[in-house]
Amino acid sequence: MNYRKVIGSKKYTALFLAAAFLLGGCAGSAPDGGATITQSADAGGNAVTSAAAQNETGGSSATATAGAAATNAAAVTDAATTAAATSAAVVDSGGEPVILTVIMENVDEGIHDTAVDKAITEATGVVIDRINATTDKIKMIAASGDLPDIIQFFSTADVAKNMMDSGALLPLDDLLDAYGQNLKKAIPIGLKWSKDIYSQGEATYIIPTRTTKTDMNIPYRNGFVSGFMTRWDIYKAIGMPEMSNEDDYLDVLKQMVDYSPTTADGNKVYGLSGWTDWGLWPYNISYAVCYGFYSYDRLTGELVDQYADPDSVFWDAVKFYSKAWNMGILDPEAFTIKSDQYADKVSTGEVLASGFTNWQPSTEYCGEEAICVKLPGAFPYMNNLYANENPMGLRDTHSLGISASTKHPEKAMQLIDYLNSEEGARTMYSGIKGEDWDIIDGTPQFIGVRLENFLTNNAVDPDYNTKRGIWAYYPLSVGSVQPSDGYPVELADSLDYIIMSATPAERDFASFYGGEGAVFPGQAYQTMLAAGIFETTTNESFAVLLMDPNDDDVTRINNQVDQYLQANIAKIVMSATDDEFESNRAKAIEDILAFGYEEAWDKRMANYEAAKERAEAFN
Repeated sequence: MNYRKVIGSKKYTALFLAAAFLLGGCAGSAPDGGATITQSADAGGNAVTSAAAQNETGGSSATATAGAAATNAAAVTDAATTAAATSAAVVDSGGEPVILTVIMENVDEGIHDTAVDKAITEATGVVIDRINATTDKIKMIAASGDLPDIIQFFSTADVAKNMMDSGALLPLDDLLDAYGQNLKKAIPIGLKWSKDIYSQGEATYIIPTRTTKTDMNIPYRNGFVSGFMTRWDIYKAIGMPEMSNEDDYLDVLKQMVDYSPTTADGNKVYGLSGWTDWGLWPYNISYAVCYGFYSYDRLTGELVDQYADPDSVFWDAVKFYSKAWNMGILDPEAFTIKSDQYADKVSTGEVLASGFTNWQPSTEYCGEEAICVKLPGAFPYMNNLYANENPMGLRDTHSLGISASTKHPEKAMQLIDYLNSEEGARTMYSGIKGEDWDIIDGTPQFIGVRLENFLTNNAVDPDYNTKRGIWAYYPLSVGSVQPSDGYPVELADSLDYIIMSATPAERDFASFYGGEGAVFPGQAYQTMLAAGIFETTTNESFAVLLMDPNDDDVTRINNQVDQYLQANIAKIVMSATDDEFESNRAKAIEDILAFGYEEAWDKRMANYEAAKERAEAFN
């Protein structure tokens, strides 16, 4: 498949004609500068996992939890029979709050006495004892059998599957009926997938998270996972050369580096860099989404091989980085640094093109006009201009489960359900009503320090959200909670606050490409879309979403391929000539096939074909 022929090349002079009638809508934002994406793609487009850890979770410790699963399943059935089906989770009359251990990503560990924690305890009778999740920690805990009450399977889909198969996870259907009405309202399709597809009709064992709903009037503030985001201030300074392909983009980056060769601290500036702790993200996502690929072809919905085909988008990505290397604009540390170091380089101006939307230049280092945006012309596709319509979220990756060994299954479900109620979700994301926000003139609005912080980019109290517990429990959010007042659970995502908080750099870019009245980049991207500068889609492939988890052999082979490519990608990128690149690429493909990749791919395609039939029935 020649994916470049999917979308025709467009000139962007037409966007000015469309600017006048595309200034509506609002945008999505993220907590304190951005949501965290942690999933790394392996050779099969899945979370990177360890086959050894998979085997460990299937051992004696899992068997030891099976009896607890049966006991608790019976207890849950009894409880569901007698409990009133309600979404209100309250402290039992005269009872003491219970402590539940919860492992989840990006949290400060332990029991916390924040305002949000207190509100959760008051509403549910639960005190949360946080455990910070890493993939290794989750696998170690699963192998030990010493399980927390609630588990967020943070990039560990294999662990979720093994725990379900071994009886270490509690079946949730009766709990959902008794205490999960908010969950059933927010993610009915996600829960249907969990039971009918993931566990093949046996029971609901996991709760998907990060589901999204599309609203074509509400663009993201500045895209999200939208490919290469480039320094607008420096692009403008060199005269904004018109671009029509990726080679033009590399030439522009070279001009930008020549214009600004060092930072204020004297460090050398590069156009591009990379990072290593998210798998092959710079190639499989940062580049691939510029052509409409994100694990599959977003425009056709088809699963397409990336590794054995020398003309695939993956190998074109490697060639793109190789061109940058030979032009002297690719950071030599791209093959060794981690994501936080990469983000720091973007922040300080050492890297001019950000491979992840939320990593932005610091105004302290780079000036008030510094911002990384999606420049028009170079690439034909804009990923995530709007939130995708994804009712199944991240499915088993980042899903939630309740341990079969918990002593408080009802409370565990009540906690998860409350955090996904209108009240709980608004509290989790926006803070305490009457203290952080309130209803003013009929609409929910920030007040107090929360408002002052919002208007000053957290300058009043930079640690305020952390001290209050705001956003601390977003890993337990299933998404798609839509308050009846018509405003998002995170008030900062509403149009009023996006406009109120638009920076000078955002306004400058937006007005240039979006016309008078445009104040944030998402509005400019809407104008570009209308002018035919790029295409986008909001549809997820149901067939891909409904594929069965990879079997052990496919997982093992994909992991081997992923590890091989990560170990050898630098050599291929640093090829000095086209002939050397083609030779190195051919050797890599030969080595990949030797792992059994062709057999693994055939299994994935058979899985995909079966999922297409399943999708028709599922719809």
